[in-house]
Amino acid sequence: MLTDIYTAIKTQLTTVVTAAKDIQWFNMQYDTTIATDNILLIEFPDPIVFPQESNQQKTGEIRIRIHVVHQMLSQHDGSITDSLVTDHDTLAESVRTALSRFRPSGGYCNTLQFTTWQHWHRMKGLMITFVDFSTHKKIV
Repeated sequence: MLTDIYTAIKTQLTTVVTAAKDIQWFNMQYDTTIATDNILLIEFPDPIVFPQESNQQKTGEIRIRIHVVHQMLSQHDGSITDSLVTDHDTLAESVRTALSRFRPSGGYCNTLQFTTWQHWHRMKGLMITFVDFSTHKKIV
């Protein structure tokens, strides 16, 4: 049910966000070593609930989270340069731009709507920004 949406999002990001070095399905990669900088991880963080609308169709909301990940190598005093933060923020902004109002192919899916932006700084030497979207998918 999510593979077609994942594939469409990955294709869009690969085409538009050329600064991304790798794009993967999110699978708790933070618990292992992320070997690549400028990585995008696509996550579907919430269950999809399909309330009964009619006998013919149901529509469920799908939340999509893109993890924008940079390795943040600190200087000797523990600080991070402003240029690294700017590069990270620019990549995250390009993700928001690439996916705002993007309509995944694969049928019965609405356009993506940008919903939230959240920073999660310096998790194991990483700077991470969550860029969240939502859409609705119909099943018949």
